[in-house]
Amino acid sequence: MTSTMDPRFCPLCGKANGCGMAEGKTTCWCFETKIPKSVLARVPAEAEDRVCVCASCASGKRSPEETQSAIDALTRRR
Repeated sequence: MTSTMDPRFCPLCGKANGCGMAEGKTTCWCFETKIPKSVLARVPAEAEDRVCVCASCASGKRSPEETQSAIDALTRRR
């Protein structure tokens, strides 16, 4: 994981992901949620198995275009 990867924020859109593990808990909402492989395939390699996507991205509620726009904005800030 890079130093800019924050486990509290979705690596796809940059919004808060509600990760229980990042909050110091022993479990997370994503443990009980089936996340489509197409969503997981978009997670950057440095975030795989380290950072949760948010519920909106996990459910596919965000369009690929909206997600790409958020990624572009995050990349510009680095």
